[in-house]
Amino acid sequence: MITSLLQACMQGSSNLSVLTEIGVRQAERCREALRNISFDRCFSSPISRAKTTAEVLWLGRDEPLVFLDSLKKAHLFFLDSLKNVEARQKYPKEYTTWRENPANFEVNGVYLVRKLWGTAREAWREILSTPGKNLLVVTHKSILRVLICTALGLGPER
Repeated sequence: MITSLLQACMQGSSNLSVLTEIGVRQAERCREALRNISFDRCFSSPISRAKTTAEVLWLGRDEPLVFLDSLKKAHLFFLDSLKNVEARQKYPKEYTTWRENPANFEVNGVYLVRKLWGTAREAWREILSTPGKNLLVVTHKSILRVLICTALGLGPER
């Protein structure tokens, strides 16, 4: 597990990574699990892996997918697309802060996780202003966590 984490990339807002065959199969299984739920609309990040996942999940539905920039991942600047091991070696302080205290991770005075709170509020406004009862959202771990926290009224330190 540790080895796979260190070999994994810090994707950030990079659009270089594509959904693997395993990821496609997982999305197909998820589509099957959601088959009997009537969704009115599907919102997705436009970043490649989430976009492809949404396309697989939404296959066969009538309504078009809605891609929202507010569902993109955090932009990690110089850490984007680095393997975890590379990021830890090149930028040990920044890497450790990102992993252990993300609310205080900043680049050039921009606190990325805190900025995500504003992004999540924008996403909620766009999603909740859409008519419908059941809405599907496909996005990335960082913004998903922030969407949940903002819905629960929790701050960036969470």
